[in-house]
Amino acid sequence: QDFQRKDKKINLIINEKRTGKIHSLDRAFKLIETDYVILFDADVRLKKDTINSLVKPLVLNDYDLIGGNPIPVKPKSIFNIAEQASLFSWLIMQEIKRGNPDSIYSAHGRILLASKKLYKNLGIDGLSTPGDDQFMYLKSKHNFHYEKEAAIFYSMPSSIEDYLKQNVRFRKGKLTCSKSSFGEDFIKNEFKIKNKLIIFIKTILKNPYQGIMWLFLYSFGYIKFKLQVQKSTDINKIWGEVK
Repeated sequence: QDFQRKDKKINLIINEKRTGKIHSLDRAFKLIETDYVILFDADVRLKKDTINSLVKPLVLNDYDLIGGNPIPVKPKSIFNIAEQASLFSWLIMQEIKRGNPDSIYSAHGRILLASKKLYKNLGIDGLSTPGDDQFMYLKSKHNFHYEKEAAIFYSMPSSIEDYLKQNVRFRKGKLTCSKSSFGEDFIKNEFKIKNKLIIFIKTILKNPYQGIMWLFLYSFGYIKFKLQVQKSTDINKIWGEVK
């Protein structure tokens, strides 16, 4: 609101009720008419020239979706289990993206650019899961590019409680998306990681401390998720409806 008062080019849209990210994206996509739209999470910080780096690939190719490079802020303490485990997750992701940079693992909602052709024809309002970034990757039909130089910085979960909440939320998202708009074939093919075991071993040998912390919290997250799923047979209750 402060920025809008200072700059009339800013159009601030406020939902009267909390309806979730999917609804907000759908509402925005219906209101805007720009050739491209850039999406950032509200809690990230941009590296210098990030936006320029994000649009630069369009000079060479008319991509429908471009993903940027989320980088975690340096952990505050080596003894913070949640941050060290989160750092290990990021390190694994870097190895995956190194082998296949233009895969679904590079399409992260923290930083995305979408063409008008894509965002105007998404049909995202019918999406029942939180995987809006994965859904956009699906709809781009592989007309996607990962731009490493378009970097943003984000904070990792600082407590074990926050880490477990995030871990369980990601698991729920993957469970529900396989039963809704994505389809089993998409889940099976796009999420497939070549040489997964080799990548894991290579990463944990380079980062044994972070790897042990990750294994510890990953196991707790798995148990917590399974207990919640067993308590409910309704897929909507598993995820939780927004009131």
